[in-house]
Amino acid sequence: MDFGVSCECGQCIPVRKEDAGAFVACRCGRRVIVPLLGELRPGQVVASAATLERRIRRLIACGELPAAKECAHCGDVSGAHQMIANVVCERYSTRTSGGLRFLWLPGLLRITWREEQRTEILGHDTDVPAPFNLCDICRQQLGASSAWRYWLLAALLAGAGVLLLSLDSWAGIPFLTLAIILPYWLRLRAWQRQQRALKGLLRGVPVYGQLLAKYPQAVVVLPRE
Repeated sequence: MDFGVSCECGQCIPVRKEDAGAFVACRCGRRVIVPLLGELRPGQVVASAATLERRIRRLIACGELPAAKECAHCGDVSGAHQMIANVVCERYSTRTSGGLRFLWLPGLLRITWREEQRTEILGHDTDVPAPFNLCDICRQQLGASSAWRYWLLAALLAGAGVLLLSLDSWAGIPFLTLAIILPYWLRLRAWQRQQRALKGLLRGVPVYGQLLAKYPQAVVVLPRE
């Protein structure tokens, strides 16, 4: 046996390095994910599962995540604390068809009828915990921006706009427009930077990198302090 993975049923499945990233069949009938080559260890059995999401939960239950003890951002060991981020992979959506239908030809014909209404659920809510270590300083740097900054900016721009309009200056209109658009845009940009940074940290762990590759639109949410 070059390498081994354990199924959720407890059985060990021998695998080769060529199987990395693929699926193998267990004798219990489940398909089991073979971890990436960087996670496989010669002569050792690595915990796996039928899906990537379940494998992460199993690794957490086995105490194998987070694997590193230092801060994932700066590398500090002494001040690092474990935190569990929530990776919001997808949310379900609905599609409704049927209901009231009509055919209308102006001035000639109007026909209405009702079809059976059907609601189809697409996808499902998928959240996956992702524990990793951060020190207090890096946690503050990677945390969400304070909303009061954007409200203050909006108030200042709106105040300037109202003042200019009271002086019969059309220059107040751009300020009022900026009061609506600019704070929202700045907050969106800050959120996008935060997501890029958090995803960059998670991709340093192979199994989290696989999860983000599977769900490229996933959102990483840090726990509130």
